[in-house]
Amino acid sequence: MPYLKLDRKRIYYASSRNKEKGLIPLLLIHGAGGSHRHWLFQIEGVDYPIIAVDLPGHGRSEGQALNSIEAYADLMLNFIHEISPKGIYVGGHSMGGAITLKLALKAPELIKAMVLIGTGGRLRVKQKILNTFAAGNNLPELIEWAYGPEANQDLTTAAHQEWINGSSKVFYNDFSACNEFDVTNYLEQLKMIPTTVICGTSDLMTPPKYSEFLKERLKAELNLINNAGHMSMLENPNQVNTILEQFLRKLG
Repeated sequence: MPYLKLDRKRIYYASSRNKEKGLIPLLLIHGAGGSHRHWLFQIEGVDYPIIAVDLPGHGRSEGQALNSIEAYADLMLNFIHEISPKGIYVGGHSMGGAITLKLALKAPELIKAMVLIGTGGRLRVKQKILNTFAAGNNLPELIEWAYGPEANQDLTTAAHQEWINGSSKVFYNDFSACNEFDVTNYLEQLKMIPTTVICGTSDLMTPPKYSEFLKERLKAELNLINNAGHMSMLENPNQVNTILEQFLRKLG
């Protein structure tokens, strides 16, 4: 299993079978409480070299979940220096999108393109959610907010099980990091980086208006996934994969 040791912690990552030489890889970063498994359809279905990481304290990676987007971005910057020091494409979902934007602000020379899925320039979190996780409890109803009305029942059932078995500490740290994140005043600095934005039309957690704002400020492409919710890459992987392949091949 592939691991990198960063800050004395083993960080796990999965990669696609596509090893075509000469292509800049796409690094995918999951959202709050997630893991590389949220990208399995992309790892297996996109004909392009992909790397999907488990952030510290998530999935198979060691350590504790961090409590700021800044800290996650610093760690991912070290990760990139190890696996693709000449530059990389980065995609992120929700909190992963926030990390992607912060990475691009920190090292625009390394981030050659961005894929932003179900995310925003800021990610405010309801106090009820933070209070619930701070008290050591989970919030299963978040699954109802995360998936669209046409999401596969098997998918939502598995997600519900994953959610209730998750660590409230990890969720608290991640959602607290999202709540403090805000780069809306700096987005125009990134408009020279090729970017595609993806959002489900039924996304309740980061509604399409968040993506429309990113499109405007970043001069990006915007792709709306009909009837998908916040987890569009799981709910409608075929459409998301097509968008990714077209974007990546266009970059050359």
